Amino acid sequence: MENPVVMNTPTSLFDLSRIARNRKRATQKFAAHDFLHQRVWQDLMQRRAEINRPLSNGLVRGDLLPAPEQIKTLGWQQQPFATQPGTERDLLLSFFELHLIDDLPAELRRCKTALKPDGVFLACLFGGSTLFELRQSLLAAESQINGSAAARIIPFVAIKTLGTLVQQAGFALPVIDVDVVTVQYASLRALRDDIRGMGEANPLAASMHPLSKSVWDCAETWYREHFSGPDNRLIAHFEILHICGWAPHDSQQKPLKPGSRAGFFSPPE
Repeated sequence: MENPVVMNTPTSLFDLSRIARNRKRATQKFAAHDFLHQRVWQDLMQRRAEINRPLSNGLVRGDLLPAPEQIKTLGWQQQPFATQPGTERDLLLSFFELHLIDDLPAELRRCKTALKPDGVFLACLFGGSTLFELRQSLLAAESQINGSAAARIIPFVAIKTLGTLVQQAGFALPVIDVDVVTVQYASLRALRDDIRGMGEANPLAASMHPLSKSVWDCAETWYREHFSGPDNRLIAHFEILHICGWAPHDSQQKPLKPGSRAGFFSPPE
């Protein structure tokens, strides 16, 4: 039997009040920075359209939603970040919030419990390789200027770990897939503006000194040397993980028994 994934969080990693402030501030000019949210929302609506039955008791949970009127038209409820989802839902959609949850295994179990049998859980969150270029550039620059460095980009969950956690939460027929979006920026300031405009500014609970201008300048130089395109623009990756899982029900397709497959395939390396 596979050992469960244990995510140790002896102290809170995230500051909920800081997350709330970040997202409230982002509402002011969100339309100028919502390109990822728009893309992902359309993807989620396509996934919902492929479910060929009514989903009337739906809940969309998250802040900075790009289409609140569409949610009302569908007859679904809307709740803020990480609130209690209730029970007997036939749809629970978590929108860009799970990457900011301290106890992700417990939150996934809570989401599963909120569904009625054969209810569906859809979610999107930022995953493992998101902003790895910025992470490395800041670590290199701060180490060079200050002699040591703090982690200033949050740890994003890897797709393999997320898949295991979704299974352990008790979801049936779980599917995890990934959409990697590559964006080019003229400057580090432009990237920082987008991060803030998405409501994804620093959410960490640990106190740390703000970075000096010399560190930011060094980080931009390092970034441009290591992660720029032919036109010298900075390249940034956003890895978006999608979850689809179901509350167990007798009518659902059952996994094949060992040895019952008609053929085999090799996944890409």
